[in-house]
Amino acid sequence: LVGWPFHLWRLAHNIHHKYTNNARKDIAWEPYTEEVLSRQPAFFRYTYVLVRSNIFLFWTGGFFHILEQFIKFAKGKRFAKENRLEIWRSMAFTSLIFGGYIALTASWGLFGFIAGFLIPICRFYFWLTTFTMLHHLNPEKPFLSEMDWRKYSGATQLLGTINVRYGRYTDLLTHNIAWHVPHHVSVAIPHYHLKGANQALKQAYPAFINEEIFSWQYLRSILHNCQTIHSEDDLRWKKFAKVKYGSLNSRSLSEISKPENIA
Repeated sequence: LVGWPFHLWRLAHNIHHKYTNNARKDIAWEPYTEEVLSRQPAFFRYTYVLVRSNIFLFWTGGFFHILEQFIKFAKGKRFAKENRLEIWRSMAFTSLIFGGYIALTASWGLFGFIAGFLIPICRFYFWLTTFTMLHHLNPEKPFLSEMDWRKYSGATQLLGTINVRYGRYTDLLTHNIAWHVPHHVSVAIPHYHLKGANQALKQAYPAFINEEIFSWQYLRSILHNCQTIHSEDDLRWKKFAKVKYGSLNSRSLSEISKPENIA
């Protein structure tokens, strides 16, 4: 009951795992230069800046990610043709169930709607966005160019993924997904073996395992520093210099300079 059609998530998730940390092909928290960002539609620019800089509203990033995948899919710019039917089917099913869930909580009155729908959905997207952001963004870990990504090949899942320590209770409630490096090495590892798999990876590749401890200070450092990149040739993170909410000229999605990805 989170409003995310299964097959749309599955295929987007597959692209993210296939191209983890590739600056031009990964679709999760991929970096933009300010020049490229300035050519995007106003709504995309607004949400990009908002999500990557606002400590109070960054958690909406998970929702906007779903919306972006749907827009790309609807325009025929993402996912293979043979997947379109199952995506539409899962979207119809999700809309039916999700709409029923909203109607049910609304029938309980304002308090029921807030307690039964609004708070749980905001809590889910807060954790979804926090996890995915902190697992793949770090001021000292820039995305890789196509050449470097191919050069490091199998090590990219290790280089481009970060374990973030939240504590045992969060691990229990979220099925250990914060131990994210082994999940990217193999999605077949069950959640109850992720910690053990991480220990094995640390013993085998100690220099490749990146770990951080969650804190609000660390989250703020990501939002403060991982905003745009210098250029397509210099992928180091930098702060926003001139991009403001909806202040630059917009063009259609067809003019986005980054190549579209087909799963």
